[in-house]
Amino acid sequence: MLTCETNCVFLKQGVEDLIHLLLLHTDLRFSYQLAGTFTLLTCLLTIFHMASHIRNMYEPIVQRKILAILWMSPIYGVTSFISLLVPATEGYLSIIKDFYEAYVIVSQKRKTFLLIFPVGLLIVF
Repeated sequence: MLTCETNCVFLKQGVEDLIHLLLLHTDLRFSYQLAGTFTLLTCLLTIFHMASHIRNMYEPIVQRKILAILWMSPIYGVTSFISLLVPATEGYLSIIKDFYEAYVIVSQKRKTFLLIFPVGLLIVF
């Protein structure tokens, strides 16, 4: 009959075997292929969503902001993938990600600021 202690030993051994198996069969090519696959999938899915917004442009002011947000996924994915391939470029590519993120936040905040303080926007901008 199995007790709690033997079950814990079997579970611990199974987890250790799984970790060893994953570490043994993981090489850089697999990481690059997996990251590239998901980056490509993200870009394709985002392009599909952007195309559907462009085809059905019924509210251009709102949808332009949605398109700016949708661009974040490919930018983050591609820059992260390039950083994985060429680690020396990570600093430069993170600047691109940060600037685009700031642009999206500012473009969203400007609309919110206009709704809250319609006269204040003319003073600030």
